Amino acid sequence: MENGTLLAFPGSHKPKSGSCFAALPEQYPWYSLDHIRRPTVHITYFDISSPMYLEPRHLIERCFSLRTEHLQIVYRKAVNRTWCEKTGLSDWVTDRLVIETDDIVRYQGELFWVRKREKTTATLHPATIPEGHGQPAFFCQGKNVIPDTNASCFDACIGELDWMQTLTPAEALNWSE
Repeated sequence: MENGTLLAFPGSHKPKSGSCFAALPEQYPWYSLDHIRRPTVHITYFDISSPMYLEPRHLIERCFSLRTEHLQIVYRKAVNRTWCEKTGLSDWVTDRLVIETDDIVRYQGELFWVRKREKTTATLHPATIPEGHGQPAFFCQGKNVIPDTNASCFDACIGELDWMQTLTPAEALNWSE
């Protein structure tokens, strides 16, 4: 965190309710314990529902660090947690999210669905509030929204987009159809 405090998520080899991220041995083949590099044998589950604040001076050792792509998974799950909002970390987490395909973003005050992500641009499909429409809607920012099938897609610069939410795989498939 900006004040130097670490935000640590408890880890365990046994999944618990609230666990959202599992570090697999093939993804993280080594870890450090007692300052000795050891092979990873078990899956490690991280519980993002109850983070702990840790002063760096109390840190004994760093076992391993999550890769950027795995941090993105944790950030996406953390941003919707109550503790994230209560601690004022929502903006900090949101600023670190990378816009991806099937995200819902805000662009120029309106909501859009990211159909495709390129290196610096995203293809956006406008979303609208349904009026008696039979298609299942997605709840975002207090509104039910669906893709606007009458509107055309267009490309926008990634830096101009604000992440709002991510569609689940089932929602993304439904919207794609």
